[in-house]
Amino acid sequence: MKSKFVLLVIILSSFLLPLGINGQTKEKKIALSPYSRIIVKSNLRVVLIENEKFDSARIEGSKKFLETVMILQSGEDLIIRAKSFKDLKKEGTIYVPVHDLRSLEVNSDAKVISYNAINSPQLNVLINGDCIVSLVVNGKLNINKAEGFEYVFHRVNYQSNTPVNLNYFINQ
Repeated sequence: MKSKFVLLVIILSSFLLPLGINGQTKEKKIALSPYSRIIVKSNLRVVLIENEKFDSARIEGSKKFLETVMILQSGEDLIIRAKSFKDLKKEGTIYVPVHDLRSLEVNSDAKVISYNAINSPQLNVLINGDCIVSLVVNGKLNINKAEGFEYVFHRVNYQSNTPVNLNYFINQ
């Protein structure tokens, strides 16, 4: 009886192990040149990190998510989009280092948050969709909305003595 049970466990493990490997989080890094504007065009989750030391974005998620997300640069613009129109916010995360960010355009149903305070003398944010934007900014923040959209603004005091952990960028 024990040998049948062990054999059954081995057989099930051989089928389930590949499923677990395919479901694991993977990552891809994309080198970036300097930019001052970010445009998020798809239903993605983007985390902005103020850090001058890093010059590459990191995409984390399933293999399919990594293949679907595109990060393109055109002059001073960094465009983040997906090849599909699906809601991919739960599928993975795009980490983007920022410095000297001047403009942020958030479209569709995207979620854009800042991991730490963004140092920008003036940051212009355009909201063009049913999106969530949560930012901490050291500087002036201008919020604009596209026609047909409304936004709710909440000011929260930021404690600058809060420790910031950038462990996920250590291996770059």
